[in-house]
Parts: sequence; C-alpha cells; structure tokens
Amino acid sequence: MEENVISSKYTEIFILVWIIFSLFVGLLGYKNKVGFTLALVWSICFSPLVGLLIVLRYEKLKNVFKKNTNN
Repeated sequence: MEENVISSKYTEIFILVWIIFSLFVGLLGYKNKVGFTLALVWSICFSPLVGLLIVLRYEKLKNVFKKNTNN
C-alpha cells in the first residue's frame, strides 16, 4: 500500500514538471512563427524536448516580417 503512495507522488511530480517545461517551450514559441498554442500542444503531446526542437526550427516573427516588407 505504501509503495503505491510513493509511486503516485512521483507520477504527480513528473506530470507537473512536464507541464512546466511545456509552458516554457510555449513561451519560447510565442515569438516564433509557430506560436504559443501550437508549441504548447507539441510539447505536451510528444515531450518538451521535441517541442523545443520544433520551436527552434521555425523562424522568428521579426525575420518573417522583414522578408515580407522587402518583396
């Protein structure tokens, strides 16, 4: 019985850390073309590391606006 309580605590901590890192990745995606919501969804569904890699692959919004104004 006590083993299940300990296991439950670790599971709750793991989920909390997963969500916190996913929110951090979402904030990084906020200023990218991908956006906060999509970065957050990718981070929660796959992992914060995968979400971070996806966010880093997209361009920053200021670079996208510069390309559009130069054309």
